This record gives sequence, C-alpha cells and structure tokens, in this order.
Amino acid sequence: MSIAFNAYNARPNPAQDIATGLLGMGGAGWLAGTPVNVVASVAAPLPAVAGGAAILPLANQLAYIAANWNNRLETERRVQIDAFIQAVMEPMAPIIAGIKPTRINAEQTVAAVGVVGGVAAGGQVGHGRVDYWIANPTAPGLPTNRFRPSIIVEAKADLGVGHDFGQWQLCAELATMRQLAWNRRHTRGVLTDGVFWRFYELESGPGMVGGPILTHTNAYDVGVALDQVQIIARLRQFVTQYTGAGPLL
Repeated sequence: MSIAFNAYNARPNPAQDIATGLLGMGGAGWLAGTPVNVVASVAAPLPAVAGGAAILPLANQLAYIAANWNNRLETERRVQIDAFIQAVMEPMAPIIAGIKPTRINAEQTVAAVGVVGGVAAGGQVGHGRVDYWIANPTAPGLPTNRFRPSIIVEAKADLGVGHDFGQWQLCAELATMRQLAWNRRHTRGVLTDGVFWRFYELESGPGMVGGPILTHTNAYDVGVALDQVQIIARLRQFVTQYTGAGPLL
C-alpha cells in the first residue's frame, strides 16, 4: 500500500490506513484494522528559550509571517515559511551538540521502500512531497539513511475550524519517516498556516497492542505572546532532542 500524502486529507479511514501501512515495523504489536489513536498532549508548557534579547528577532519573524500570510498561493506560502525556518534554525545551530541541522528544501520527494532495516514492512504508508524535512546527519558508518529526520513541517493556507486540516497528511508523512528511519520510535512534525501552529508526535514502536498514537498540542497563535514562546521553545525541543527515546509531548 502506498497512498499519496495529500490524498489522506480526504480518505474515509486515514487512521486505519496509516496503521496498516506501518504493520511489520520491527514487531509492531497491533492487529490489522487497528487505527492510529489521536490524543491531546498533556505536556507542561516549556520555559522560554534561553538567550534573552536574541529571541526577539524570532518573535518578530513570527509576527511578520502572521501579518503577511494573506497570499494563498502555494509558492508564496513556501517563501514565508522558508524565511521563518531559516530565522529559527540558524540561531539554534550552536546548541545542537556541534551538529548543525540540515534543512532539506521545500518539496522534498519521499517514499518508503518495502523493506526497511532488513525488516519486511507491512506496506508503504505513503509517498509524495513534504513541504519541509528538517534533518540531522547520522553518525558515520550507520547502515541507515544519511540524514535522520528531525521535523516534518506541513504548511497549509488555512487550517480551518479546529486548526487540524492536513493532520492526516502530516501523520502519513511521519509514518513514512518512521519507515525510512526504522529504529525510531517517535517521529515529529508541525502543521501550520503561519498563524496557528500545532506540534505532533507519532509513536509507533514495537509492542503497541493498542496501535500507533498521534499526540498533538493545542494550536498556538502567533498573535499571543505566550504562544510565541511555546512555538519557539517547541521547535527548539524537537530539534535538540530528536534522538531521545522518550516522548516529548
């Protein structure tokens, strides 16, 4: 099974399709027909990122994007989100244990193969182009792909009521990243329209009898100062702790 990422936005049972595609990943414990379970995050708010005045340009960049997110052309969204990612990722680089994150340009084509890490997968979750794939280089000599996915960013013109349009598209992208980096229990991403930002974490490790779990935060609004702090802090957390075994949300 391999379904185009953007087709998941209109599929009748996307949660079941994604879980089915992940079967066989390192001994997944759920039964065929089990869906991805969606839960709201209960993680405590993060403190402001250290740096004092250095954070102000990032907050200003958030406000700028929110104010200029009035062109719904996809190409214009790419320009705006690209500017923000550069503004956020560059200041973060020195704090990532000497490893600078490699930002894969917009429209990166991604597809998982049928066998990952020597383990036969239950299927291919999806294929297509992800808006942004922010990744870090793997350690030399690892028999996995050269770049280990850290964050997937899915940009939408308008997330709509509930701020979750595109959620299943992003989930399919995260599941495919799981197939590419087959020994990762958690894959993480962001769904944003430039104004609202929601952070997601897909847990799909072995022995999960109840099925994969997709955890999400509330929609942070860049027009709210405290939410700006959370957007910046969550991005930093996702990048700096991408190798952690435990959940972040």
